[in-house]
Amino acid sequence: MGCSASKTYRGGNSLRIVMVGLDGSGKTTLMYRLVTGEVTEATPTLGFNVETITYKDNEFTIWDMGGQENIRRLWRHYFLRIRGILFVIDSADNDRIDEAQELLDELLQHNELLGTPIVVVANKQDLDGAMKEKDIVELLELKHISGRLCTIQGTSAITGAGIHKALDNILRFRHHMESSRG
Repeated sequence: MGCSASKTYRGGNSLRIVMVGLDGSGKTTLMYRLVTGEVTEATPTLGFNVETITYKDNEFTIWDMGGQENIRRLWRHYFLRIRGILFVIDSADNDRIDEAQELLDELLQHNELLGTPIVVVANKQDLDGAMKEKDIVELLELKHISGRLCTIQGTSAITGAGIHKALDNILRFRHHMESSRG
C-alpha cells in the first residue's frame, strides 16, 4: 500500500515522529508491521527502536519508545524536531486506560512538544472487548486538548487495519499546519 522500508531517500518530505504509550500497547508490533508489512514477534522495548519508511512520497523516521515507567522519563531526549506523535493505547486493556490518560496528560505538558500534532492510535481493535473510538475519546478527554491538532485512529497491528490511516492523519495535519502558515 505504498509503504516500504527505506535506506536511502530522494524525496523532499521528511518527517520525524515518535511512537509512545504504555508498555504492552503494541507500539513495536505496529512499527514493524509498517516496515515489513507482516506481523513480527516483538519483545518489550528496553530503550527505543528507530526505523525509516517511505509512505506516499514521504520519509517517516519513527522512534518507537519503550513504555515501561522507568524508560518514560528518557522520552524527552528524543522530542527535538518531532513533527508528530503517535500515542498508542491498548484499546482492549480497560484496566490501564486511566494510566494511559495520565501519561497523555504528562506528554502534552512537555515544552518541546507544544503544538505538535497527535494521533491517538487505538490499537488492538481486533480483540473482543476492545473499547470503541468514541469511548476512548471520552476516557482520554481528547475533546479538551487545545493548542494542537489531535485525532484518534482505531488500528490492529495484527490485521494491519487502520495503520496507514494513522500516517495519513499525520500527513493531513502537516498539510494543515503548512497551509495555515501561509
